[in-house]
Amino acid sequence: MPRTRLSSTLLVPSFVASLAASTAVAAPNDVCVRQAQAVPGAASKTPEWWNPGLSESQHEVRWNGATVRTDDDSATPELGRSRMIWDKSSRTVFFELEVNGDPSVDANQDLVLLSVANAAGTAPELFISFQPLRGCTTVSNCTGNGAALSTSAIRYSAASASGTSVTWGPLSGTNPNPAFTIDHPWVQVRPVTSGGTTTYNWTLRFAMQVPVESGHVRPNLRIYGNAVMYMPGPTSGTAVEMPLLCNPSSPTSNDCLMFSSGSTSSLPESLPTGNMGATWPVLESANPSTCEGVEVLRPLLGSDYNTTMGVVPGTGVPYELPGTKIPSISGARLRAGFHNDTDQVLQPGSVTAEFRIANWGLQTSDWHNATWSLVGTAELNAPVSAGGYAGGLGEGRLQSDLWVPSSSELALENTHQCMHVRLRSSTGVDFKVDSAFRNMDLVSASVARRPAVIDLGDRPLPKGKSAHEVYLLVRSEHMPDPGVCKATKGRTYGCAKGGSLLAARRALTKKQRQQLSKDFKAGRARMNEDQYKALLAQKERKGKKPEELPYYVVHGMVDTGMRINLPDAAQTPVLMRFSDYGYYVEHEGEPVEGWESYVHGAEPVGSSDNLFKISVKPKTLVSVANTVRVLSKETKACKKRPKPQWGVYDTKKVEAIEAKIQAEVGKGKLDEVAKVRVTDDQLGCDPPPLRLPCKAGKCAELSPAATIEGNRFAGDWSAITRRPAKKKPTGKVTPKPTGPKPTGKTGPAGKVGPRSTGRIRPKTP
Repeated sequence: MPRTRLSSTLLVPSFVASLAASTAVAAPNDVCVRQAQAVPGAASKTPEWWNPGLSESQHEVRWNGATVRTDDDSATPELGRSRMIWDKSSRTVFFELEVNGDPSVDANQDLVLLSVANAAGTAPELFISFQPLRGCTTVSNCTGNGAALSTSAIRYSAASASGTSVTWGPLSGTNPNPAFTIDHPWVQVRPVTSGGTTTYNWTLRFAMQVPVESGHVRPNLRIYGNAVMYMPGPTSGTAVEMPLLCNPSSPTSNDCLMFSSGSTSSLPESLPTGNMGATWPVLESANPSTCEGVEVLRPLLGSDYNTTMGVVPGTGVPYELPGTKIPSISGARLRAGFHNDTDQVLQPGSVTAEFRIANWGLQTSDWHNATWSLVGTAELNAPVSAGGYAGGLGEGRLQSDLWVPSSSELALENTHQCMHVRLRSSTGVDFKVDSAFRNMDLVSASVARRPAVIDLGDRPLPKGKSAHEVYLLVRSEHMPDPGVCKATKGRTYGCAKGGSLLAARRALTKKQRQQLSKDFKAGRARMNEDQYKALLAQKERKGKKPEELPYYVVHGMVDTGMRINLPDAAQTPVLMRFSDYGYYVEHEGEPVEGWESYVHGAEPVGSSDNLFKISVKPKTLVSVANTVRVLSKETKACKKRPKPQWGVYDTKKVEAIEAKIQAEVGKGKLDEVAKVRVTDDQLGCDPPPLRLPCKAGKCAELSPAATIEGNRFAGDWSAITRRPAKKKPTGKVTPKPTGPKPTGKTGPAGKVGPRSTGRIRPKTP
């Protein structure tokens, strides 16, 4: 199962060494903090965010080598993130905890909660509650370089343990334990206005002096950290918990979340301490090299179809970046790239990979509880140098045999799927991150839209509930609305004069061209001749790093059925983030005049533009979609804003598109269909033909007409070729008032099939 992400930004120099026997290593989920080194020439090596004499870049280099943890394993940019670094001389650990996409600034309910364990590591010793936004009700007070937290924004509670019982003292502004001293607490808020909606990214930084032994952090010092993002609702709010310093026992467990059993129980009493020996990581500074290991990298997961030359994200290392598509009929080989963050050469066969696939959308990351299916395996085929990247030039690669979706007997919806990779070893290789799943793509505009499936598999229902309450938090950046582009005369990034909206691309070096030619001629390069020639001819292109492009992300959260008592909001429902998906968006052509985006298939929460809700019954699949449109002279703003619910969609138009595709396929032009441009400037304005909720394994196919990329319909049309051609559509089809089951020609009962006729008015569940 996926482990909590634990990684370091420090790159280990490459050198040749033989594979040695493994030495004692820290637990893979411990927090190993390195000594702050900054970069050569820095007057001070430790982060000094409170120092106004330093530029943003000078602040940033002080984090060089920091340990990073994130709250998720599927898409970037993350909703929550933390990083830590150590300074031996001052006995201090420097912390940074970041929360992104917060719909509102809530002075009392947005929290960061920290606890440290006693010397035995068996029970909590001290609890610290931060209210980072306490002084940020006027947001401008905390923007720019940020501001110091007031003493009233930090409260403490001491714990005393007797056997398995823990008693807490009252929360107080006085620190009862001088062994742990908080210095320089600081908050920075960055409002993000994109797509006409403003969200807030906020960051809490603080330094904490800790007890030491032999000049390092006290042995077995267990630590717990949790960021709470409060989201107001029309009647009551919800709390999204992000345990950034905790290791859940499984992706679907709640043993890192805080719950208040009664209306009067306090926050410290809500700490998850029942299994802290396994879930609370140890803060380790004495030998951080013991936390080195192999780290699977999400951006290096994909297929060998439509690869591009670039670099390993965050480095300058050239890399043939994998594609994100797996063609249904021709198939592809699956790839997994990793960083060998050790001082050992990894030998062929020392690392193996398992590849699993699920439908694009929001999936439970534990494949035993969702529709993940094992579709391939791979074995490291050549050595990977110390500090090297598997799949890089001259390094070994993890690549599966050819996998063809159309012959797999899996109910896959399109050429984009969620890919899960897990690495293993039978030769003593240590892993820092052994698994991840990728659910973030690079797409082309003017219009981008793709159906996404919400699949909670066998996740147990909260007590007393008949359905899961799923929340969709939507966030974007660098997608200014037309008003912003007009007001800034197009100079804002994301507008006509704001800079390139294309990803940078590298050309193959002479050595890489030679290697590709050898692989292609030997049949080792899984690509057709056109793709081979295109990669050989690929020229250097200046542009943005993928993570700098406009992005659109959907974070999926599910109501746990439990409650937490926040300072001014007793018994607030607790949401658990379980998955996310999204896009980085490229655009070239007509100058950008602004952006618009839409959510389809879920109800907005109150008047919110970026928080939506949908009920999902057990073992039921629900389809949603998100439309992103670039506005220009070629693509105009939608004349009528699509409703976020299923609404009314024009099935006649869908059938007309499908009939046209069938006619082209009949002429043997299936490969050309995906290249047909649609010049309609209102492309993407019609609500997509979403399938109604359906039982797993009994769903009709999604219509490819729901998928658009660039200026064309871009679904997998192979399914259309297997259907009888539709004649003249007639009549109307309306679902019965008592449920979602439509009458007329449909797919399996209760699901709108692709051959339905007329205009369908589904009932929102």
